[in-house]
Amino acid sequence: MEDTDFIVNYVKSKLITINLEILIAKDGEDGVRKGQIERPNLIIADLMLPKMDGFEVCQQINSNPKTKDTRIIIMSTRNSKENVLRCYKLGIDDYLIKPFGLDDFEQRITRLLYS
Repeated sequence: MEDTDFIVNYVKSKLITINLEILIAKDGEDGVRKGQIERPNLIIADLMLPKMDGFEVCQQINSNPKTKDTRIIIMSTRNSKENVLRCYKLGIDDYLIKPFGLDDFEQRITRLLYS
């Protein structure tokens, strides 16, 4: 879930090269809905999303028995200590500060999914 097409395409390009299946949500509500239906291994979300922000997405995903084991990476330009800590308290697995490099992104995904 990301609100900027450039970032969506940037992230998508890397996920394709490491052979991951990708679902894209148009906003936070759509992401939570797709997460509950598709039950992916990993959700990557921005904090600033239409209809439901990333904090609420984390809360919804982690409070639902069907999705509570789903890994979550938040990516955001909001790098304040308060935002990062709030996300970790909501159960995220990693927090990426934009801009970020694709190699770092791949390493973090690989660590979460395969270790």
